Amino acid sequence: MDQGDDEQGSQSQNPSSQLNVSFLSQSVNMSMDEPNSPDLIEIDDFIEELPPIIQMQEAEPEINTKELDALLHQFTNWKPSDPLPSSFSILSQSNQIEVLCAYLKLWQLSDEIWLGIANASAFLNQFSYHGCIEFLSHSLLQKINELQFPASRVLFNAVMALAKEISKPVIYGLLVPISVNPNMGSSQCEVVTRVVKEALNPELLTLFFRELLQAKAASSDPQWTDLIINILQTILNAKIQPDDELVGIFANELDRQSDVPHLATSLKFTNLAFTLVKKHETEVRPHAELLKKMISKCKSFIVKPTLEALNKMS
Repeated sequence: MDQGDDEQGSQSQNPSSQLNVSFLSQSVNMSMDEPNSPDLIEIDDFIEELPPIIQMQEAEPEINTKELDALLHQFTNWKPSDPLPSSFSILSQSNQIEVLCAYLKLWQLSDEIWLGIANASAFLNQFSYHGCIEFLSHSLLQKINELQFPASRVLFNAVMALAKEISKPVIYGLLVPISVNPNMGSSQCEVVTRVVKEALNPELLTLFFRELLQAKAASSDPQWTDLIINILQTILNAKIQPDDELVGIFANELDRQSDVPHLATSLKFTNLAFTLVKKHETEVRPHAELLKKMISKCKSFIVKPTLEALNKMS
């Protein structure tokens, strides 16, 4: 699957029924008051003459539960040392990935099987870009969200392998949803920080940084927690490549979060601003005054050196 182009490989979308009804109502001369009108056209005949792009596509056949039960048996009994069964391709070929994942309960598969799936490049590359995101967000995401204890070494290896093989779908299908989940715990946070440290290059880290900031700000619970701060600090400590716009987004969000009393007195929170200022001076310069206002609302021993660094930019 080509990671360089988000648009390629996306699944085609069925035209909505509203679009077809609107088109037909404008194109066919039909009147309820004149049932015998000589201009009346049979709808079925008319639809057959429409270009394919505006025809109503046939619905996918109903799911055969017997076949799915057989597929589930194959999944749960598959040994990663064996070739991947060709029947697994039903997932990538379907436009009902969410329904299939829910029926198969793929999040309940063992960590060893998930490692096998993660290493099955041929299987993963059968998915379209958006299909791959959907597959992850309706299977492995739930497995990680349900962790009550730290992930096993095998599960970590599975996530790492996926992050290296299908990086962008992992960012959109796993990392961002995990990070903005209000119920995220330390086990989930550890998965994210490990991926940040070990699996993403600077370009992908920067993408994740941007998407995380925007998704959290738009969520139902936009206030940062210590775990979110841990993830952001891990990203800042890595070799990200933020441009002026992204630094501006982060500076504005830091300013908003500094109005939260317990964050204003948090050493971890103020250290985010200090790290940003020290590591990205050129990009920070246009936002120095905003960051001065933000850091002045905080109370920790990091406030003074941060202000000193910002004042040197003036």
